[in-house]
Amino acid sequence: MAKNIEFDYSALDNLQDMLKELDGNVDVAIDHALIDSQKYIACKAAKAMEKHKRTGLTADSIVQDREVHEKGEYKDIDGGFRIRAGGLPSIFLMYGTTLYGQPHIKPDKELYDAVFGSKTRRDIEEIQEQAFRQAIEEAMK
Repeated sequence: MAKNIEFDYSALDNLQDMLKELDGNVDVAIDHALIDSQKYIACKAAKAMEKHKRTGLTADSIVQDREVHEKGEYKDIDGGFRIRAGGLPSIFLMYGTTLYGQPHIKPDKELYDAVFGSKTRRDIEEIQEQAFRQAIEEAMK
């Protein structure tokens, strides 16, 4: 499932203000934060998919395009799997399936957590904060 990775402005207000005061480029910092977040999820999802490889189509549908979408003042980037590009099985793998009311495929918690888990969300927050700290360091030079 393609998941929108968002940039949480409220959590990084202080860092944004610092970067603006240093005449740094906030838009570039946000783009780097989002792209790094997408890379992180893609890496975790690819690792979790290794045990499910049959044809490789589902693993190939992991989003890695580095394309940031801008809608006014709002920016996001896709993450996870592209359903229409072979990623549909990722849903069945993440949530499991039943056959005649009995479990058929057990849910893969590792794969689910790679895309939607709370640890992944915390790690993304750290990645985004680090991208801003790096932009501030560059602006201070």
